[in-house]
Amino acid sequence: ILESHCLECHNGSHAAEFAGLNLETRNLALTTGRSAPVIIPGRPESSPLIMVLELNPHHEASMPAAQEKVEGVRLKILKKWIKQGAEWPEHVRLQAS
Repeated sequence: ILESHCLECHNGSHAAEFAGLNLETRNLALTTGRSAPVIIPGRPESSPLIMVLELNPHHEASMPAAQEKVEGVRLKILKKWIKQGAEWPEHVRLQAS
């Protein structure tokens, strides 16, 4: 979900242009961005990542900025993943798809 909806903008090459947020690795996801951390393991309701995904699509801070929102099953999957601790192996670096 992060690779297909977030990494086009929130990667090492473009993070400076997009709130300083880089979602390529777990460490970067937990330490970069204006509202770091954007993922709070165990607390999806407090995670800024979830908050911006749930905003009305017309809100200026709504993400992703593209037409296709992360909602329904995909949003539930992200919330469950965060609630369960946002496990992400150290050696895994995501790439935009």
